[in-house]
Amino acid sequence: MRNPMLTYHAVRLLLYRGLGRGIPRVLHRCPQTQLINDVPGNQFKAILPRPLTSAKAA
Repeated sequence: MRNPMLTYHAVRLLLYRGLGRGIPRVLHRCPQTQLINDVPGNQFKAILPRPLTSAKAA
């Protein structure tokens, strides 16, 4: 756990449940999701494709 103090308070104050279930759930629902761990750049990116629509945005 990255920040136990934050987690301790978050589960009591926020409507937050399911610690550790977010990434597996996203990958199950959208297997095209890209997860990029850029250690030298100190970044973690999650790229989710937008659904295709037949109407163009105005």
